[in-house]
Amino acid sequence: MAWTFKDRCKPTRMITVDDDVAERLKRLEDTFDAFRAHNALDVAARKQQLLNEGIEFSRAMLMHTHISYCLGTYDCEEDVYFDYYCETVRKHLINVHPVFAMRKFAEFIAFIKNQNESIEACQFLKENVDKLPDDL
Repeated sequence: MAWTFKDRCKPTRMITVDDDVAERLKRLEDTFDAFRAHNALDVAARKQQLLNEGIEFSRAMLMHTHISYCLGTYDCEEDVYFDYYCETVRKHLINVHPVFAMRKFAEFIAFIKNQNESIEACQFLKENVDKLPDDL
């Protein structure tokens, strides 16, 4: 079963979250330190670690990456950011009813989608600014 939520940024769009996401979110707590260590590696070592650890580890790292981007903590190098990240994830995604956790995760996915669309629009303008008519 999947859950569908309305995108707060674009109310006409819906975000669907699979029901297995709630279980994955609960398991994030077990991989906090692994996420921090993973981000300390260089790109080649990250890729190799993802290949070595398997699909579940890769999914957890991807979820951590999405969430840390939305929270603005990115790679959690400094202790204060890492502590904030862990506390916030526990508060909104782990220590709550699964429906609330999936709702918050859907908000994060919506945020990322809207950010990507904004970046794509800016890139389009940069590439086509000389092609636009002057009478606008």
